[in-house]
Amino acid sequence: MTYVKSEKDGADYSVNSIRASLAAINQFLQEKSRIKNIDIYNDSYFKAIKEVVDGKIIYLSKNEKGETKGADSLDANKIT
Repeated sequence: MTYVKSEKDGADYSVNSIRASLAAINQFLQEKSRIKNIDIYNDSYFKAIKEVVDGKIIYLSKNEKGETKGADSLDANKIT
């Protein structure tokens, strides 16, 4: 199962942080992967990851947690 952990204080990450993290992973794969033309956003192979991220964003937006919080980012250890 894949999910995005919350911050140490139990608060959810902002929508912008989650989107930025996915964009960073996508950019890393495009630049460093030996497999060419990887695109998390449009490749059906990454459908499950996209569904988890979209679900989290929808959840946060419905619960009025979609606002930005300044410099709020994820690191590799917090995505499992």
